[in-house]
Amino acid sequence: VDENAKGIGDVRIHERLGGQLAVLHCEEPWDDIPAQRDRFLNEWLPSSEYVRDERPFFFMFYNNPHMNRLTLTIVDLCLPVKK
Repeated sequence: VDENAKGIGDVRIHERLGGQLAVLHCEEPWDDIPAQRDRFLNEWLPSSEYVRDERPFFFMFYNNPHMNRLTLTIVDLCLPVKK
């Protein structure tokens, strides 16, 4: 994990097979996740030293937000990046 990643304080860069991932961990109501994704792509990414690569953006869920919409959605927003 690159602790020197610039931008949103809770974004971390992880080395994975296939390249680097910028990961934003969220524990938010389901309806707030799109705003977090937009902030990640429109604020963090342009202010960082990284660019988006050709691999797809994906979500890693730690619970099922559709089972109980009153609880927090726990998810990692994973953005493949390169320098």
